[in-house]
Amino acid sequence: MVTLTNLIIRLIIGTMITYYEAGWFPLISTAMKIVNYTSILLCGINSCEQNYTQIDRIIRCIDHLLTNKKIPLEVCEALNELRELVITRPVSFNAASFYTLDYPTMLSMASAVVTYTIILLQNMQ
Repeated sequence: MVTLTNLIIRLIIGTMITYYEAGWFPLISTAMKIVNYTSILLCGINSCEQNYTQIDRIIRCIDHLLTNKKIPLEVCEALNELRELVITRPVSFNAASFYTLDYPTMLSMASAVVTYTIILLQNMQ
């Protein structure tokens, strides 16, 4: 994404000279790639957020059942076990078991893109 941002900035400023008459095609195609990558990142964030809210809803439902309903002891033990499993083993997204996709990973990716974009912008002036 940093490379694509660098390419767009160079095309807009005019420091990148193409040896053929390309027109606006490189600028538009690079901008579309950035939009595509950003939408993929936002979809990942949305999936993580839905996962976290669903976990909270499950825990609240189990707590409601345990405190407000009169249920048999076996069901109560099973619900307590399910609650402990949900709390201790959260669902996580991973990319082919290479890394786990969570908020800290997405935040570090976004900060790296912003940092390198700022560095590129400062070096071009």
